[in-house]
Amino acid sequence: MTQIPKDFVNKLYKLTELTLGSKSKNLNDYIVKYTDKNNETLFDLAPNKRLFFTEQDKAIMFFCTGLQPAEITKVIKENDFIDSSWQILSNPFNIASVMAIRYFTINKKHKELENAIMYLTYFFYASIHFKYFKYEPQPNIMAYTVNNLSNKYLIKQTGTLFEAMKITSMKCHETYEKNIISCNDLELKNYIVAFRSRLDSLVQNIAKEYYNNRDQGLYLNTEEDNYSDTNYHLNDNTSFQITELTNKVLIKIVSKNVDTHLVNLSAKMCGVSVNVTRTALSEIIRKKNSDIKELIELILQLFLAESKNGLENIGSKYFVNYCLEIYIKSNTTDKTIIRIKELLDQWLSECSENYRKTERLATLNNFRKAIYIYFVLSIQQIYLS
Repeated sequence: MTQIPKDFVNKLYKLTELTLGSKSKNLNDYIVKYTDKNNETLFDLAPNKRLFFTEQDKAIMFFCTGLQPAEITKVIKENDFIDSSWQILSNPFNIASVMAIRYFTINKKHKELENAIMYLTYFFYASIHFKYFKYEPQPNIMAYTVNNLSNKYLIKQTGTLFEAMKITSMKCHETYEKNIISCNDLELKNYIVAFRSRLDSLVQNIAKEYYNNRDQGLYLNTEEDNYSDTNYHLNDNTSFQITELTNKVLIKIVSKNVDTHLVNLSAKMCGVSVNVTRTALSEIIRKKNSDIKELIELILQLFLAESKNGLENIGSKYFVNYCLEIYIKSNTTDKTIIRIKELLDQWLSECSENYRKTERLATLNNFRKAIYIYFVLSIQQIYLS
């Protein structure tokens, strides 16, 4: 039996390992900025808008891995195992990205790995969207489409395009993680093909429903279409503000490491260990993205909707004081506050060994409060940024 070669790893990975070791922060920072810049597209409720991936966006991957497109192309051409029809494997950006993903996987750099996976996701999505939508979808038809999807559709379950893509890509990586570590040329090919195929299916399934609805003339009336008393809502209403700010805060939190200044402040305010709090937050941010979104929404719901404060008040001391006051209410029957505390307890039970070992009730409460304050301060800081 012919042994499958490992040309990509043998000829490209060593340079990636040497270069990315000192440039991983450059790559991570660029991906965070790219995600933030495309916030409106990525955190839309549906695949409505184009995502553009420029030559500059590709160049950062080559720079940080130390790999040049011509060098990768040379390895591809010299590899007899690669069929010329495997176009996906012949793209230098895909190969460079997989080398970076392999590096972060082997070195257990979880946040950097997640961002690198999402960056390859963005690259694939940009072309997949154009493949299924020659022209950007009509928002009214797409709104009707997503509104009427069943819960078997991931985008319906998650509520945003970003979360649907993230779950799709991360599950694919988990499935093929052994391939990316062993990484002979066939395993590398299977990883990339599976990665793109799953994203392709995600968009294709929505596109099928979209075009069916378009052909039937089905669409959802929006504020601009319907000005009746029962249907008219201003675009800038409280619900929209909560959704917009929640997405902005979430993307900043999950795409960055724990904010050192905020974790120090939160821990000291509650008299608990900074290191234990930081470790717990790192695990929470890594594992609980969808729950973090719910917590942010609940805090903003209490402040903006239920208490009818203005958005501009989030930047003041009053916001932090208000959040602390509602948190320390004892014997509250407010379902929103109860849910906030449930989430915090669940996170710490699952993500903090120190919390699980602590028996003193006061210490447990202080750890939980420190985590809460961290997210309150994060909301304020990101709102002001």
